[in-house]
Amino acid sequence: MPTGYTHGVQDGKVTELNDFVIKCAGAMGACIMQRDDGLDAGIKFDEPSNCYSERILDAEASLLHYKSAGREEWVKEYEESIQRTRDMCEEALENKVLGKQRYQDMLDKVKLWNPPSPDHEGLKSFMIEQLENSISHDCDCTYYEDQLLTIGKQSPDDWFEETVSGLERDVVSCGKMHAEDVKRCTERNLWKTLLINSLRDCEL
Repeated sequence: MPTGYTHGVQDGKVTELNDFVIKCAGAMGACIMQRDDGLDAGIKFDEPSNCYSERILDAEASLLHYKSAGREEWVKEYEESIQRTRDMCEEALENKVLGKQRYQDMLDKVKLWNPPSPDHEGLKSFMIEQLENSISHDCDCTYYEDQLLTIGKQSPDDWFEETVSGLERDVVSCGKMHAEDVKRCTERNLWKTLLINSLRDCEL
C-alpha cells in the first residue's frame, strides 16, 4: 500500500528523482517548519522569528520607562497592578464557580439518564468520566484564592526591583533564544541548500 510519499510514484505522477526527493524531504527535521504545508509544498527556506527581537524591544522600552520614571509614577503603577491582579483573580474565581455549577448540573442529568440499551452504558460512563475529570481539573480555585491573599503584601520598592530584574532577565533570555533561532535556521537552510545543489548536479 503506498504512503503519502510514494502514492505519486505508484500512480505514475512522480517519475523524476528530484520530485520524489523534494516530496520526501518534507519529512526531515530541517523541514519541520513546513510540517503543515502538505506534501507538495516543495522546499522553503527558513527565516528567524521576529518574536524574540520584538520582546527584547518591548522589555528594553519598559526598562527605560521604569528607570527614568519618578518614584511617585511607578508607585502608582504598582497600585494599578495590584488592582488589575485582584480584578483578574476575582473574575477567574467567578468563572470557575460558574463552570463547576454547569458541569455539576450536567453530571446530575447524565446520572439520572437511563441508557436505551446495555450497549449504551459505556457512553453514560464515558460522559460521567469526562464531566468528573473536568470538575477535578478545571474548577480548583486554590491558585486564585492564594493570589488574593498575597496581593499587596509586597512593598512598592520590592515590586519595582522585581519588575526591573525580570525585564533585565527577559532581555538576556530573549537574546539567547534569538541567537539559537538564527543558528537553527542557518543549519536547516544549509541542509536544504546542499540537498538542492546535489539534485542540480544529479543526472538520475
